[in-house]
Amino acid sequence: MIRLMLGEPDRFPALAATFCEVAVRWTGEAMADLLRRQCKRGLIRLEDPDGAAGMLPGMMTMEPQHVVLLGQRPAPSPGK
Repeated sequence: MIRLMLGEPDRFPALAATFCEVAVRWTGEAMADLLRRQCKRGLIRLEDPDGAAGMLPGMMTMEPQHVVLLGQRPAPSPGK
């Protein structure tokens, strides 16, 4: 499924967008919420829980590359 979506986002933009919303975005939001709660409890310190939540699955599944390849976000600039 990943190969189909990465190889054909121009032909199936609705499928790519749905995958990003259901799988990528939902997971990131849930992870960010968990990290924010842990910060409030004083268990961890993070400057940017949302950024950290994007990095964690990215380290496991290349999430940042997937959303760019699926045409859902522009590629980051070299300064980021």
